[in-house]
Parts: sequence; C-alpha cells; structure tokens
Amino acid sequence: MQVKKLMKGDVLWAHGELATTIAFVDDGRLGIKTEDGLISIVGPAGVIGESALLAEAGEPPQRRAAVIALQPSIVTEYPVSFVQESVGAGLPRRILRTLIGQTITNACFVLAAHPDVPLITKSMSALIHNLAESKSMVGNVRSWEAFSTDFAYLFSLRDAVGDVRTRMVPIAFFVTRSEALLEASANLKRLVGDPEIAKFLDSFIAVEKERIEAVEFV
Repeated sequence: MQVKKLMKGDVLWAHGELATTIAFVDDGRLGIKTEDGLISIVGPAGVIGESALLAEAGEPPQRRAAVIALQPSIVTEYPVSFVQESVGAGLPRRILRTLIGQTITNACFVLAAHPDVPLITKSMSALIHNLAESKSMVGNVRSWEAFSTDFAYLFSLRDAVGDVRTRMVPIAFFVTRSEALLEASANLKRLVGDPEIAKFLDSFIAVEKERIEAVEFV
C-alpha cells in the first residue's frame, strides 16, 4: 500500500503502462483521459485502475487510459495481491460498489436522454432498480473466486452500458440541456428506495456533472 500526493497536472498512470495496482481517491479529483479526451472524473472514495484485476495467467493488462490529477489530490495505491488477501472485507466490496455506481450513473443518463422511448425506459429502469438492490449480494462475497466472477461481470456490464451511453447520448446533449441533468438525478431518487444507497449513487451523478461542465468550458 502506498499513499501518493499529487499536484494539479501530475500523471498517476500513463496510457499503455502495465496495470499492476489499483487505487482509491482519498481527496481531490482525478481525470481519466484517452485520445478522445476527458472521459471520466473520479472523486473521493472512487476507485481507479480496476482493470489491473483482469490479469490473465499472471500477466498484467495495459492501462486503457491515462490518469491525471485535475487538482491537488491524494490517492492510496494497492497491489492486486492486497485486494486478493482482503476478500470478505471492505476493499473488494468498495470495488464492486463503485462498478455498480458507475453502471447506474450511465443508465440514468441514457434514461434521462430518452424518457419517451418505452424500450429504453423499461430496460434501463429495471437495470437501475435491480443493481441498486444488490447491496446484500456484494456484502456476501467471501472468496476470491466469487469476487472474480462478480467483478468480471460488473466490469463488462459497466463498459457495455457506457458504450450504450456513448452511442446514444452525446455529451453535448447535456451541455445544452441542463434540465436533463436534473432528470438523471430525479430518476435515481425515483428508482432507488434505500436512502443510504441513493446518497452513495448521487455522488457519481455529481462527479459526472463536473465532467460535463468541464467539457462545456473547453
């Protein structure tokens, strides 16, 4: 485990380097950047570098994006082995909860952009509701095998719903329609019954608003 203090503009990880660690943001804001620009902002309690857990036969994958501090930030970096040894405790659960939060956030934005399309509203609403109800299942993960299965599924699901959002909801949509941002937050509150989970998920919506506002002023 290593705590790193970053100044604005510092690069935590470069695109293409071997992914051997995962990190949690303790303070500040980190930007996830690809050749397409700023694709995500991660704030306090967020997880970054989770692709390191996809190593096959001991070979670490490459980082899929660069991670850069958008302001003075503090992160705690963990080797993959630490995550393996912590199954049944808080660290792996935080990873799974973060993937769920990111997936629900993407689904909320798709739903907000297409409120009058029955197929989208029904499928995305069901996805949001069911994932929000998975709190107990995440808490019951006690083995590395069970964690690995859940992680691979949620990682793929997060990326798949993210691809749907990218394809169907250009970021400019929210830049020019601020009411759609409010609609995304309203959908979250409507579909998630547990106040604790709703508060946790609303933090993902808030960070996503920051990314959209950042694009607006570029």
